[in-house]
Amino acid sequence: MKPFWDNTYKDLEAPSTFGNGQPSAEIVDISLKLNHGASILDMGCGDGRNSLFLSKKGFIVDAFDIAETGIEKIKYLVNKENLKINAFLFDMKNFKFEKSYDLIITHGCLHLIDKKEWLRLIDLIKENTNIKGYNVHAVFTNKIAPPIDMEQFFIGLFLENEIFDFYKNWKVLVKESYIFNDEHANNIKHTHAVNKIVAQKIK
Repeated sequence: MKPFWDNTYKDLEAPSTFGNGQPSAEIVDISLKLNHGASILDMGCGDGRNSLFLSKKGFIVDAFDIAETGIEKIKYLVNKENLKINAFLFDMKNFKFEKSYDLIITHGCLHLIDKKEWLRLIDLIKENTNIKGYNVHAVFTNKIAPPIDMEQFFIGLFLENEIFDFYKNWKVLVKESYIFNDEHANNIKHTHAVNKIVAQKIK
């Protein structure tokens, strides 16, 4: 069984399944801080709401997701809007860094893999971030139970505030904990507990 978003990505003309098609607020803020030509990696990019925005700003964007429908939609929009995004199909558990980046994003995806896998990934993400570069993580936590229809996918829920512990030696720009109600196509509604961090590598 595939998650609901795998189906919703199939509508190539619809706004992104998440965030009503708009980039996350912290991504907009960081885009004002990055140098021209900055390199960006969007891990678990979905159907590309953040990647598309950053590409339009002129940044160099690599983006991948395990959902084939999401990557197909990004490629369609890249061609339609004459953008440049290196979008590819990949499972983040197997990702190996071949270069470092000025911004690495994991938005709503790390909790979809086992904890031992995301522990390893966070170390790699930090290691492969350029000095003065940024990491953005938005993760779901165990502060509340996952939606019943999502239990089988949320196999690596974070402990509340756990993500913050990995960035004690970085400059933390955003540190948020909140609960929000999410509504998707076909009247799918969920409530999630989220921890969000934006941190800058200072040394």
